[in-house]
Amino acid sequence: MKGLNIGGLKLKLPIIQGGMGVCVSLANLAAAVSNQGALGVISAVGIGMLEKNYRKHFKESNLIALQKETSNWESSNSTVTTGSPNSVRII
Repeated sequence: MKGLNIGGLKLKLPIIQGGMGVCVSLANLAAAVSNQGALGVISAVGIGMLEKNYRKHFKESNLIALQKETSNWESSNSTVTTGSPNSVRII
């Protein structure tokens, strides 16, 4: 299978993981997809639903959860084997 080049990002596989919201496409899934040579996606839709007081503080909960997920991605980035630190996108 031929790789995929998006701008300066080169992927081994021409596969882009769809951004599935409401706590599905998070750092662990995106890293696993990226580890296989495809493009992983962290979706921000409903990302704060697992935070305490989500219903009372919707916006703040989403921002806190997004910060946590990007930190999770950055800390797990060293385990990604694609050789490209940009093989996950946050949408």
